[in-house]
Amino acid sequence: RRAAAINWAAEKVVSAEDRLDKLTDQEKEKERKRVKRLLWKVVTMNDVDFELQKEKLAKQLVEEGTHESLKKKAKELERLSQEITRTLEARYDPRVNRIVRFFLNPPIVIPVLRDKLGIAEKVSREAEDALRKAVALKDDGKLREAFEAFCDVAAKYPFTDAARKALDFAEDIAKKMPDVVSGASVRR
Repeated sequence: RRAAAINWAAEKVVSAEDRLDKLTDQEKEKERKRVKRLLWKVVTMNDVDFELQKEKLAKQLVEEGTHESLKKKAKELERLSQEITRTLEARYDPRVNRIVRFFLNPPIVIPVLRDKLGIAEKVSREAEDALRKAVALKDDGKLREAFEAFCDVAAKYPFTDAARKALDFAEDIAKKMPDVVSGASVRR
């Protein structure tokens, strides 16, 4: 079964690369062998070794491959990861004072920026309109659609009264009719 799974996975990787970069038969066979070799290496590892080396193995799968755009995407992801790391380091740097850390916190920054830009009223109106539409769905008995609409209101208009009300309505639906939301949690 392992061999069949590895062969299937190798074919998927090769066919995906072929769709993107039109490989020759020789390149396909070379890539197929490389992917199989890597997958057998993964299969023979114990769980601890795999957990320790999974990032290295993922890089190896992408970087040694023949597909150039995958390599570019991997480099871009690495660059973004480094940028996020630098941002987080700056946010939690002990040398940064409390006020700067306060304003690097999105729940604080978003409402402040909305107020500064003068769009708080517009956002509140839009949020209230969306909430009214969701309540109308609930009143019509369309609970699944209403639940999704309430969650959308909360996601699109965070930190507003409408978002708080929408979360409360969604939570009520989830409590009364758990089959409607199939175990989904409203509060994340």
